[in-house]
Amino acid sequence: MALELVNTLPYDHPYRWNGTPVGGVKLWRPDELGADLALWLDAEDTSTITLNGSTVSQWDDKSGNGRNASQGSAALQPIYTTNGLNGKPVLSFDGADDELTITSSFALGETAAMVAQRSSIDQPVIEAPTQTDRGFWGSVYPGFTTHSNYAVDGGPLLSASPNSAVTTPSLVSQTELLQSSTFAYKLGSATPGYQFLNGFIAEVVVTDTLLPTADRQKLEGYLAWKWGLEANLPAGHPYKSTPPTA
Repeated sequence: MALELVNTLPYDHPYRWNGTPVGGVKLWRPDELGADLALWLDAEDTSTITLNGSTVSQWDDKSGNGRNASQGSAALQPIYTTNGLNGKPVLSFDGADDELTITSSFALGETAAMVAQRSSIDQPVIEAPTQTDRGFWGSVYPGFTTHSNYAVDGGPLLSASPNSAVTTPSLVSQTELLQSSTFAYKLGSATPGYQFLNGFIAEVVVTDTLLPTADRQKLEGYLAWKWGLEANLPAGHPYKSTPPTA
């Protein structure tokens, strides 16, 4: 069976990402990170989505830490778009007032990766609701970058690349998050004065340790192949041609 066909199996199928595909090889998933996994939000896993009609009232954290993202007001809930990215569902934010709040406060870890899309440099993906100590936000670039330029704790940018608007789905990976303060983080909004997210979030993974390069690359490969963005991986990436295995 071609890898593309394996990828179309239902999320909880035993021979999908959490099982053993062709040849007895188990495909890697973020839960392989064990205790290092701080936050894992996955729009494709329908068991983690609580719907209020067509909008999302809660997005459950798969890390085991209970850091669920929720919104009690129906008018502020993002839409669950079932065919949002390469046939897979995403949470779509309207750019006006949609937001989810992570109900369990925590300090952001040292490695983060996400698949998202936005339309302006002022739009956050995940951020703390203060201007002085905001953690990291969605500076997502077209294609792939090893270090995004999230502003962290008021410190220097982690990339020389400038902020840019994004109109295509992108995979971003960042290391060395230096957030020390604890907040109830928001998805789609945060710092006063900045725009709400006009775009979507497909998946967010954060760890509370600085991952070794090999594990970070597995995380990047997992996200790329799962969401159909493997072409965005740079030449020479170990998972440019095949997805990571456990």
